[in-house]
Amino acid sequence: MRIHRFQQLLKETINNNKPDVLDSVRTFEEAGYTDKPAGLVLAFTTGAQFYIQVVRSSVPGGDDPSKEEKIVEKEAPPAIPMPPLAYQGSKVRTRDIEQFIKAAIINSGSKEVAEVEAYSDRDNSAFYRYGLTVKFHSGAAVYILFVHTIPAGRELKKESEYQPLDEV
Repeated sequence: MRIHRFQQLLKETINNNKPDVLDSVRTFEEAGYTDKPAGLVLAFTTGAQFYIQVVRSSVPGGDDPSKEEKIVEKEAPPAIPMPPLAYQGSKVRTRDIEQFIKAAIINSGSKEVAEVEAYSDRDNSAFYRYGLTVKFHSGAAVYILFVHTIPAGRELKKESEYQPLDEV
């Protein structure tokens, strides 16, 4: 699945499962964020924001973007329980958002998705503590990275890029 189609799927699936604590879901383009080419801004009712970048690896052998995308569909992953996404006190935990996104993608029913891995489910020695890898039946993969986690009342700071807070 090419990146912009996945970005749209991700936005739709989050909106289809949107909890009360989530105020809006916008693409980077819709939010006016131009530092990265693809991703979403999740804005919470407290004013906290999460910027999640979407990065793609091509199918084995490469993928010519000038040609029509070859869509490979097989069985979708089995549905899993949707974890609650709620405030802990007045904050939302980054791991809870990651797990919510994981379940939303799996439960989307997309027959292009082969599996979804959340980084917080694996060994703590990994470079990224939070994020996801979405593998497709085509052999391509998408990586969802937490670029910025911005607490309510704070501004986006370039120097905090890829250093997600545990909660905001």
